[in-house]
Amino acid sequence: MRKLQLILLLLVAFIALETKPWIKPDTLEQAVCRSNIFWVGVYLARGDDVNGQQDDSNFNPTPLISALDTAGCPKPLPNLWARMLVFAGADVNRATKNGSTPLMMAVSEQNVAMVRFLLEKGARVEERTESGVSALDIASNLKNEELVKLLQGAPGP
Repeated sequence: MRKLQLILLLLVAFIALETKPWIKPDTLEQAVCRSNIFWVGVYLARGDDVNGQQDDSNFNPTPLISALDTAGCPKPLPNLWARMLVFAGADVNRATKNGSTPLMMAVSEQNVAMVRFLLEKGARVEERTESGVSALDIASNLKNEELVKLLQGAPGP
């Protein structure tokens, strides 16, 4: 029992050091991008919009898009973050100003498990960015046959 307590204490200490709860991000999206579980919890508990976007940003990602973005927002366990946000009410079709959707982000990350999850939750394959690019176009450009087949087999509008 004592060994388990020590392991849990070390885990909590690690999470605290990793997430830096003493540094407050301005928005839920920023908290997700920084993997700050403490502030994500605070923002969700106080009722912040799980689909909220910053108007002053060119890209203005939703928290869900930031959860899936491992290049711009590197974090451990992006799928867990994304699932948590969807279960908290995140819109799987909420796009950025340029029309990028969470499905497009998951495809660009070649995250097959998350593409499946988003499709199960109602993500629309036919959505396109301002420049006319779809999730299927991204998968084709990446030459990822598994994603292409998955997207082609998804139910349409």
